[in-house]
Amino acid sequence: MIETIARVRGVNSENILPGGGSSDLIFRSLRHWLGPESHALILDPTYGEYAHVLERVVGCTVDRLPLSRRDHYAVDLDRLAAALRDGYDLVVLVNPNSPTGAHLPREALESLLTGVPAMTRVWVDETYVEYAGPGESLERFAARSENVVVCKSMSKVYALSGARVAYLCAGAHQLEALRAITPPWVVSLPAQLAAVRALQDPDYYAARYAETKNLPREVRRATCLARRASRTGHSQFHSRPPAHEWAGRRDCGPPLPDAKPVPARCGFDGDANGNPRRAHRGQGRGDERAHGPDISGSVEERDLNRRKQREQRFD
Repeated sequence: MIETIARVRGVNSENILPGGGSSDLIFRSLRHWLGPESHALILDPTYGEYAHVLERVVGCTVDRLPLSRRDHYAVDLDRLAAALRDGYDLVVLVNPNSPTGAHLPREALESLLTGVPAMTRVWVDETYVEYAGPGESLERFAARSENVVVCKSMSKVYALSGARVAYLCAGAHQLEALRAITPPWVVSLPAQLAAVRALQDPDYYAARYAETKNLPREVRRATCLARRASRTGHSQFHSRPPAHEWAGRRDCGPPLPDAKPVPARCGFDGDANGNPRRAHRGQGRGDERAHGPDISGSVEERDLNRRKQREQRFD
């Protein structure tokens, strides 16, 4: 698996350290590198595991670089550059950030990290970087650097969450001590096989990334449809709005094809409008199977009917 990762990413095997998911690498690495006397910087908001490990597990001092909703949670490169010169032991950058989705382009980030003091280790979490487009990973840059570490999880972009596969990519000198405390089977054999096969099929995953990139447009379209359906009284499950209502509605996309009501597609036995058909009291076993149990009358009456029906079945 290590050899496959190195070949696909264009680095050497000595630049790769495997882990049982990114959480394993976060806990193992940060506890090894830092102590209560250490000083770290994280974005705010960002992936909550980092604050938890740094503050509650390691117990070090944690500063936060606040991101503004007004600015769409974009990272201000000038403020970040100034913070990187403040002598932190560790700076954590999730790129694209989670949960905001803001992304710093690779070229801009490489330029910024080139001037970071050697004493400051920079951890770049690239769990979602493939969604930002090809060629956006800093793995090759990290492999050549003195103090940059890239953390890559295969849980999200390769859909291997349950397999627990991740790795660090960095200069060999940064990984030697961690390799010594890494269990020999930190990634299970089935997970290794799944990871290797996933890495060997880049075309399939590139298509999935393209689909994911189109999801916001599809969500906006679905929201538009739902709003128009609520105003016109047309149910999104039963029919589409009349054709004349689509004039000029480019934001909604082309009209959807006619579809059967959801209950009919699911084999639900109801009337033409999709309403449940209520059984009449006193129906026998055959009618119950056709239309469901009697749901009329009081609770006591229904219980009595059920007992009678059960007794008839055993007569």
